[in-house]
Amino acid sequence: MKDPLKFLLFFLLYSCFSCKATRVVEEKVDDFQGACYTFIEGIKATKPDDFEIDDFDDDLQEIFSERALVVANALNLKDALREISRLDKDEDNLLYFMHYQEILNKINLAELEVSSLNAAIKCEEDKSEQLAWYLNRKESNISNKRTVGGIITDASANILSGVVVIWIANANTFRQLMGVGASLATIILNVTNKVKVYTVEVEHEVNLLRDVYAEDLDWSEYIPPSVWYYINEKKVEIQGETIRNSMIQSWDTFNIGESLDLYLSDGGQYSVDQLQNRASMLDLFSAYIELMKQDLLVFRREVVELR
Repeated sequence: MKDPLKFLLFFLLYSCFSCKATRVVEEKVDDFQGACYTFIEGIKATKPDDFEIDDFDDDLQEIFSERALVVANALNLKDALREISRLDKDEDNLLYFMHYQEILNKINLAELEVSSLNAAIKCEEDKSEQLAWYLNRKESNISNKRTVGGIITDASANILSGVVVIWIANANTFRQLMGVGASLATIILNVTNKVKVYTVEVEHEVNLLRDVYAEDLDWSEYIPPSVWYYINEKKVEIQGETIRNSMIQSWDTFNIGESLDLYLSDGGQYSVDQLQNRASMLDLFSAYIELMKQDLLVFRREVVELR
């Protein structure tokens, strides 16, 4: 009975390791980013100059903190600040108020741009997480079916081996054969369950992650100029690094490795883990962008105090 045993071993092991590990979900994900980035349509703003503290008059440096002046530079408000600092708000009330209102309006606009960008990022992040949940459910359903199949296979084999022992005189060999077969069948079910990975085609032509990683990109087409300036400004730092560099360093700790090219592309086949990783990267991006509101608040308070 050695030859049948060898044949059974070979057949079961071959079946186990010849199974395809990846399954592509046939459903097409139409318009994955949807209306997430519609706010970028028609964005037109003057790109801020590089920050130089000496570009601000001495009296402005005395009135405003350096962080507030960085924000003023990001919003192209140097001239407006210079005007309200030299005007007498009692004698030139109307002209003073016009410049004062211009500053407040640009601060409000910047806050809305940060909020809109964050909403767009959160929109794509949520869609990535929902799609990951969908793939995970498909894998879980297959896992449950195989678990039940393993139990049935094992139970059926035990019953059959018991019958063989009772009714066949020289039954030890058959019993061993059935035992090995049941064990290997269960192994197949467990192994194929672990290696089965579902992927789905995702397109993301608007790719903020790519813009942040690009070393030779001066300005982003999708990130508002004031925000892009802010995350690249050396005076705005986190542990000695610009916000942009801090983001990249944090992302690199996510163990994204071989998937980085996919994350920085226009799209491709995503697994559950890759979708969850991309969602985490977007979530961190949103958190860093939100920091700009703190400095906008500082600047706004100092402008109000000036009034």
